[in-house]
Amino acid sequence: AWIDLRAYGHADPAAVALRQGRVRVAAGHDYQPGLEGHIRLNIATSPERLSEIIHRLATALTPDAS
Repeated sequence: AWIDLRAYGHADPAAVALRQGRVRVAAGHDYQPGLEGHIRLNIATSPERLSEIIHRLATALTPDAS
């Protein structure tokens, strides 16, 4: 899934996700020019794991997490 995270204001949300949330996702700009601020998330996993990933992403990207 491609997720647009530009509204969070991070230049590289994939780096923030890894550093702050311990979630490894792919940076959009690695796949196509113009996808800065996007991430690619593989959703082919268990519902429990996907829920944990989303929770960690949300926590990592909020201003209080910085």
